[in-house]
Amino acid sequence: DLEASRSNGEELKLALSEEKRAFVEMRGKLEKRAEALLVEKEEIEERNGGLVLDVEERASQVEMEKRRLEETVATLRGMQSLWNDEKGKLMREKLKIEEREAAEREDWIGMKAQLDEEVGNSKKQIEGLERSLKTSLDAKKLLENNLERLQAELASERQEEVLIRSFLISL
Repeated sequence: DLEASRSNGEELKLALSEEKRAFVEMRGKLEKRAEALLVEKEEIEERNGGLVLDVEERASQVEMEKRRLEETVATLRGMQSLWNDEKGKLMREKLKIEEREAAEREDWIGMKAQLDEEVGNSKKQIEGLERSLKTSLDAKKLLENNLERLQAELASERQEEVLIRSFLISL
């Protein structure tokens, strides 16, 4: 939207510049023509009084054309003022957008740093839990081995007890 508006503005500015240049050229030509017509009028008045009215009418037409061109210039200046206002608005909007994007980038950088820190902390917690689990598994294995040894000792003691009872009974 901003690019299309800027492009339209540039085209409008170029068209205004071209029309202004054409107006200045036309104005110069018309002024020269008006001077030439005045000279011609004076010559005609000297030669023929009846043709004076035609020359005056032509001079009047040139003056009307000059006024019309001046009105066009005023309109073009108004359009240029509007263009400058629109360009100012676009530049302010562009600055707001750039500021907002910079703020969002800073927010994202902060959030990423925070997430990286949280991921690092989570990894450390996982490593601690893995070590704790390994320790617990080692302790369980040791307890199982102790239980097996104790059960084996108990079985051996029971067997000795049975042997001793058998021996005592046989006596």
